[in-house]
Amino acid sequence: MPEIIELIFSDLSAQFLSPRKRLFIGYLACAFCIAVLWVCVTSRIGLKTAMAMVFAPAVWLSRSSL
Repeated sequence: MPEIIELIFSDLSAQFLSPRKRLFIGYLACAFCIAVLWVCVTSRIGLKTAMAMVFAPAVWLSRSSL
């Protein structure tokens, strides 16, 4: 049983840590930075407020994201 769990987690981590995959954590981090910068520049607000807007439940639980 532990071998199966280890295999699942190793495969799952490979999905996030391999730059050849579409779901690479580096791409996600870059997208997050771009989103925060975009909100800061277009709305002319501070970094803390921009982070609150990016992580707002209205954004993550919107109809188009589900």
